[in-house]
Amino acid sequence: MTPEVTIYITNYNYGKYLLKAVNSCLKQTFKNLEIIIIDDGSTDNSKKIINKITEKNRNISSIFRKNQGLIKSCNTALRAARGKYIMRLDADDWLDINAIEIMYSKLEKNKKIELLFPDYYEVDQSGKILHTIRRHDFKSVKLFDQPAHGACTLFRTKTLILNGGYDESFTAQDGVDIWLRFQKKFKIMNINIPLFYYRKHGKSLSDNRKKILLNRNKILFKNSEIQNKKSLKTKKTIAFIPIRGEKFDKFSKIFEKIGKKYLIDWTLDNLLKSKLISHIVVSSPDRNVLQYIRRKKAPKLIAVKRDPSLAMTNVLLDNSLKSALKEFEKLKGFRPDYTLLSKLNCPFRNYMHIDNSINSMKIFDLDMVIGVSPQNKMFFNHNGKTLKPLRTYDLNRLTTSNKKKINIKVESEELYEESGNFILYNNKNYKNFSNIDKFKIGHEALDKLSAFEVNTSFEWMIAQNISKNLKKYNQILV
Repeated sequence: MTPEVTIYITNYNYGKYLLKAVNSCLKQTFKNLEIIIIDDGSTDNSKKIINKITEKNRNISSIFRKNQGLIKSCNTALRAARGKYIMRLDADDWLDINAIEIMYSKLEKNKKIELLFPDYYEVDQSGKILHTIRRHDFKSVKLFDQPAHGACTLFRTKTLILNGGYDESFTAQDGVDIWLRFQKKFKIMNINIPLFYYRKHGKSLSDNRKKILLNRNKILFKNSEIQNKKSLKTKKTIAFIPIRGEKFDKFSKIFEKIGKKYLIDWTLDNLLKSKLISHIVVSSPDRNVLQYIRRKKAPKLIAVKRDPSLAMTNVLLDNSLKSALKEFEKLKGFRPDYTLLSKLNCPFRNYMHIDNSINSMKIFDLDMVIGVSPQNKMFFNHNGKTLKPLRTYDLNRLTTSNKKKINIKVESEELYEESGNFILYNNKNYKNFSNIDKFKIGHEALDKLSAFEVNTSFEWMIAQNISKNLKKYNQILV
């Protein structure tokens, strides 16, 4: 009998978790399944465990291959799959007993849906439930920059094959790439029922921040290039750096060193790495600043003299930005599509976050993209009587599961703090840079190193320490 659903389990050195993942598939209330275990060259006892599993269960097959990464494992499974529908399950996670039955019935009833994903439980290494993660309700809102989870997402197998399967030029973030390809072409849907258990532990890919950033950067660039070809126009971006200078800011430290470089050079050197920024405009009324920029003789760098009246503390930065854009148009003869406002107090920013923001702007036609820091702590405000939590799910949205109370985390209600790092503007969609109430705003979640701000003497001291150990910090992207 031909199976209706293929579940493939990807495994690399997760022998201690594997049996739980397999058993969660075998116990499904929906029985017309095939189960494929893809072992990606494990060096632990996984092979022994897999062989025992397949000996006992005829509907479970296994494929052993040299270590080539998750994405190639996904395509191996896709080529082997016989099911009408296909789903990936990572070997360290497991399914709710009703998961396939619920998801299968949704796709059977609605032939227009091509991608379906549920809520899930976030668990610790031992399997203890930490949170219920509630996904976005796409019936009422479509949040463009929050992709579906790569695992426990159910596809129509034929549609996934016809749309290129998994792109093997990437080594992670398969969910992001598929999401960007599917969300504009097909109807997608989430189920607000937690149907799988996502294990958070030290070896999980989600903790490998550097790998995630590199792959997300490649994925966004690929999809932005597709968008450029469709529009037949390459979007141009300039960076704008406003500097008041020592004459107008007695606390200015732009020519003080962090490690071996001036504060100003940390920002300039990083922006110069970006392939998506055509020019970097430094606007200042300070002659010393302008002369320093001109002496660097970098083709991308442009020094623009700012009217001293625009450098006063009571003048909106909005006015300086507009003035700099006018000067740029006079010099270069064109108006840029996007303007990146970049400040100097984030010396350790990673240019890939900036490139990601530019690519997201292109893909989703946003009004603005803001560099932000996700906030996972409790926040309160005072209502005149007592403190009230700003994130209601932490205290108020508690459900009972197995006689225990579980916090519900709602993705659409995450709190983010604006970083002093950067803001990217779409120059066509607004008249007033400061009026953002009606803007379509995207966000780029920054790693802690990129978001680190230097505003006080204490932070300056920390920055000096970071600069001495920058290679180590960059390896882990804290």
